[in-house]
Amino acid sequence: MVSIFSTLELELLARFKSGEDPVYSLAVTMDDTKLVTGGRSINVWEIKGQTRFQTFTGHANEVRRLVCVENNEVEVILSSAADDRNISVWKLDERAKKKMPAYITLLVNEYISDLACLVVDDEILTTVTTVDGSVLIYRYSLFGARRAQVKCSSLVEIGAQEDRKVTKVQICASFCLNQDSPSLHIAYGSAFALQIEELKINELGKTHILARSSPVPKPSAPSLMSDQHILENKTSLKKRKQEIDKENMTLEERLDKLKLNQTKDSDKPETLAQLLVQGLQSKDPRILGGVLDREDEDLIRKIIASLPTAFVIPLLRHIYSEVKGKGINHISTAKWIGVLVKTHFGYLISSPSVIQDILIPLNNIMEQRTANYLEINRKKEEKKNGVRVQPYRPPLIVYESNGEDEESVLEELDPMVHCSDDEEEADEPPHPPPAPTHTHTPPPLPPIRRSKRKCKSELEKEKILDIEARLLATEDSLDLKEQEIYKKGRGVVTLRSYKKGEFVLEYAGELINKESAKHRETQYSLDTFKGCYMYYFKYKDKQYCIDATKETGRLGRLVNHSCKAPNCVPKVFTLNNIPRVILVALQDIEKDTELLFDYGDRCKESLKNHPWLML
Repeated sequence: MVSIFSTLELELLARFKSGEDPVYSLAVTMDDTKLVTGGRSINVWEIKGQTRFQTFTGHANEVRRLVCVENNEVEVILSSAADDRNISVWKLDERAKKKMPAYITLLVNEYISDLACLVVDDEILTTVTTVDGSVLIYRYSLFGARRAQVKCSSLVEIGAQEDRKVTKVQICASFCLNQDSPSLHIAYGSAFALQIEELKINELGKTHILARSSPVPKPSAPSLMSDQHILENKTSLKKRKQEIDKENMTLEERLDKLKLNQTKDSDKPETLAQLLVQGLQSKDPRILGGVLDREDEDLIRKIIASLPTAFVIPLLRHIYSEVKGKGINHISTAKWIGVLVKTHFGYLISSPSVIQDILIPLNNIMEQRTANYLEINRKKEEKKNGVRVQPYRPPLIVYESNGEDEESVLEELDPMVHCSDDEEEADEPPHPPPAPTHTHTPPPLPPIRRSKRKCKSELEKEKILDIEARLLATEDSLDLKEQEIYKKGRGVVTLRSYKKGEFVLEYAGELINKESAKHRETQYSLDTFKGCYMYYFKYKDKQYCIDATKETGRLGRLVNHSCKAPNCVPKVFTLNNIPRVILVALQDIEKDTELLFDYGDRCKESLKNHPWLML
């Protein structure tokens, strides 16, 4: 669904469905009459009539960047897909009845970060910013002799000399303006020291290298001098302003401020989360220690909620290394572990490598180091109070009543227990209180050593619970990736090894019955570009189907077929009385291996139309 809003009138102008495939990029033509959507293909829509105007295909991956340009009433679209090393130029033509190839291809030969265009007379200037920080300029015309491929006319880079070494300074962005003459504006540096510079395009040569000083601060001394990072109250800050120049303060002095000041401003979760990110990036233990010594569980929860997801696993890995190397020296460490795991439980268990390498060893370490916690506390109490505290032992004999008269039973055991007060006074004179006696306490029994080996039923139960947790996470493992496979298209490749019988991923989609599946299959066959991703299976003597035709980002639908050398096998797994189809390792699978399973389609018509089903 695509929605078009007016920023001037602050209202919704149009909304229409742009097909079943997801949309990764959008652009509007210069006359505001057509909308361009980028997915696996490029679709041009008439905004007023909400109809498809033209379609372009040719990209192997999803289209991430789109730019519309018009030159003398000729409209073109520039597009670039993920992991592409070139830019395609498509020419809009309402008379084209079939899908047209790219009109011009700009040869970049590097991964693309951004692109921009400028029309100068009959030429189009296109600037391309690459991932490694270079800018390439292309000049081409839509009129005259057509050039299928265009190479860059100018290359712009920035070099900085530091410690007798020349390093490359990355250019973050670039764009063109045509004021008095065409000019190129480039932005380079970092977020803390961003530099913008203007260059005349007509004065640039084939290769233009600028010598500039590096604006990027050294990673060994991250900047902590902003007001939100200085953890100091107002009164002490005024005094220190007279004594210390901020610009000349060392990193140790800045960290002292972080540790000494405990004001409300210093405990802002956003500020501490930023410091935590800086510490993880620079791997500075002093910055990390200044944040991780907080004990307030509510503050810890807010810090972790403000922490970007990309730094969750690095933070957990740092805490694990500290616990593994030095042990838990402070109760705040245990609180950080508990809050971190509870907050991001679904994200952490989606990666088996995190479970095996961090969570399970961390749990074992915590159990080992807390096994004697009660005994240590008992020893401390004895040493503090001078009184020996008896450890708890289970009773040797336990009497349980069966509901009869308890009093008569107790009288038989000890007649003196339940005699009346009058009888006690009449029969025996009052006894003086007994003198205190010193009893000998027997030494504690040695602890019973129990085997940590788990039986087969416990291992099977843990395996089922792990699969249920993975299915409830509603996202695929971080140990799998989508990749282009030669002569196959898209496929799924492992980023770690899997053992035989291990859960790999789910064939996720919409669960429907057989009748609805056949109806949808007929509809899908009408669109040859859409494809059909349907898996039929039996569950409780009924035929069901998982329809994974819709693009959802899940990887199960992209696993390719092989009846001769499959390494996965589909199985039905029930979760909350709903059948789910999962793929389990048929054998040991090594890292960087393509996942394959047998689709099971042996129909003669299917084998005739799709010969690859016999492979």
